[in-house]
Amino acid sequence: MGTLSLLGLPRCSDSKPESTVSQVKADPCKSVFSESCGQACTGDADCAAGLYCQPGGTCTADCGGGVSKCDSGAACTSNGRCQGNGAGGHPGSGGSLVLVPPGTGDGGSEQGTGGGPVCADITLALADTIPTVVLLIDRSGSMSASKLDEANPSSPDRWTALKTALLADGGVLASLEAKVRFGVVLYGNDEGSATCPDLDKALMPPALNRFAAIQAHYQPLNTIPNTPTGESVESVAADLAAFTEPGPKYIVLATDGFPDRCAQPNEDADGLSRDLSVAAVKAAYDTHKVGTFVISVGTDISDTHLQHLANVGAGMAQAAAPGAEFFKVTTQAALTAAFDKVIGGVRSCVFTLNGEIDPDLADKGRVLLDGAPVPFDPTNGWKVNSATEIEIVGAACQAIAVGEHTLSASFPCEVVRKPPA
Repeated sequence: MGTLSLLGLPRCSDSKPESTVSQVKADPCKSVFSESCGQACTGDADCAAGLYCQPGGTCTADCGGGVSKCDSGAACTSNGRCQGNGAGGHPGSGGSLVLVPPGTGDGGSEQGTGGGPVCADITLALADTIPTVVLLIDRSGSMSASKLDEANPSSPDRWTALKTALLADGGVLASLEAKVRFGVVLYGNDEGSATCPDLDKALMPPALNRFAAIQAHYQPLNTIPNTPTGESVESVAADLAAFTEPGPKYIVLATDGFPDRCAQPNEDADGLSRDLSVAAVKAAYDTHKVGTFVISVGTDISDTHLQHLANVGAGMAQAAAPGAEFFKVTTQAALTAAFDKVIGGVRSCVFTLNGEIDPDLADKGRVLLDGAPVPFDPTNGWKVNSATEIEIVGAACQAIAVGEHTLSASFPCEVVRKPPA
């Protein structure tokens, strides 16, 4: 999993007028903006769309809506100012053109030629959203008593294979510790314990850069009896609900057998323990927006139960077909690959803007991946989630999961509600 370098700092670009079409020579404040002109203001942000704040502190417009006081050949900016050819209306400054970031009412840092202040495009930097992942690890006795591949005498036991997959110096936890907040919870039901489930939460709450701590704590641990999966999921989901760091949250459940429950250890003949586990995973998603990925260490769990867990963990119907992906592994390489895919895949394609945009006008913006345009497309391109968040979807999201990339987003002034600081 490579790193994603997110480039793009606030800048002023060449000015882009809103309109260059012929307009009727008249005062737009007497027709188009009659209800908005004259309102008190201290900057353009206080005025309605299409107006600017003139000296003296009232909103006005020199042009807009097909009506203009501008000289012939002048263009109209998105804030209702005349641009070009000695435009009338708002006074210029010796023929120079001052670029004004939206909402400031002050001159920008660049000048061109023309008749008055205009608004430059704004490039918004993108900040990678950091996901949070809790590894919920079954430490029941069967993990150390059973081989990963029962048909292979040289196969490692499941407990050893799991440690090898997760604790390798060059493994997924080590390589992503600076980009994913990791926590680890090991679960069982030691009959000598005063509580059930018996949870080791020494590696909680999740945090960045904690591979060394995970390695040191987890490596010497041994197994304990029983597999109360449902109650353990409930506990971790509650912990994640109370965890206030931003970004998506996930549980990666690694287990090797059907669950039991605190009230019925070592027994799942009635199916209630499976039902409890599915219900807990579903509640984690529905109530707390915590997704769950499922890895079966060995082949003792039925595909049906794994599919049900994976489906509800992805927010799908329990019986959905085709359903969400789950993993059922019998080799060390496959186990390592499953963790690589699951944990590598949670690196979000959701990005936070260093300003705010109007989501209804987001399609006027432009997103570049490695210099190439990404289409505005909610299934295979980019989409807007909120005024401060965009998401890359489809092939582009898959592309940025591997290797080094640059990603930037730019929006015209009419789209930017709050420019970068």
